[in-house]
Amino acid sequence: MPQAIWHGAVIAESHDIGLGERNAYFPIASVKMEHLLESTATVPTYCHWRGIAYYYDISVDGDVNAGAAWTYGTPYTALRVITDRIA
Repeated sequence: MPQAIWHGAVIAESHDIGLGERNAYFPIASVKMEHLLESTATVPTYCHWRGIAYYYDISVDGDVNAGAAWTYGTPYTALRVITDRIA
């Protein structure tokens, strides 16, 4: 099963992966949200064909990877496959 792992911790795992520009987007329900914190260091960014990205910091055992996960609240039609998913 595809997994997202950081510092040995499984952050997400699912057979249902949405692909968008070489990134794997996991369904939100498959993400272990206890490892994600809304990022205060990484501001939202804009992509002309995906929309606005909102970022999460990944935290495992006190180590933080700032802005390492992201989601598009309302992705544009071209990449609707990433709706309700986190990369």
